[in-house]
Amino acid sequence: MPTEAAKPRATPAQVLEDMARLTARQLETVIERAALLRLQKRKLVLPARESDLLRAINLGLSAQKSARLERLQKKLRQETMSRREQEQLLRLTDELERLASKRLEALIELAGLRQTSVSELMSDMGLTEAAYA
Repeated sequence: MPTEAAKPRATPAQVLEDMARLTARQLETVIERAALLRLQKRKLVLPARESDLLRAINLGLSAQKSARLERLQKKLRQETMSRREQEQLLRLTDELERLASKRLEALIELAGLRQTSVSELMSDMGLTEAAYA
C-alpha cells in the first residue's frame, strides 16, 4: 500500500495540462476550489463559526425597511402619524431591537473565541458602541 510520501507529485505544468482538458464548467469549479485552497493555505479563511458570527454582527434592516423606519420616525417627530403607521413603527423597532440583541450576542461569542474583550474586538473591527450596543 503506497504511503503519502511515495506518491509522485504533479508539477504545475502537469496540473495545467490536465486543466486544459476540462470543460468550462469543470474548470470554473476547479478554479473556485483552488482559490479557496489558496486562502486556506495562507490562513485567510475564517472558521465557519466566526464567519457566521460576523454575518450576524453585520446584519441589519433591509434598505427598504430602513428607509421606511426613517420616514415613520420623521412622522413621529412631526406628530402626524396614523394608527397604522404607529403599528408599523412598533414592528420595525421590535425587529431592530432583535437584530441588536443578536448582534451583541454574536459580538460576545466572537470576543470569547478570539480571547479578547468586546470593546477591544469592536475597536479592532472599527465599530462604534453606539451603532452596535
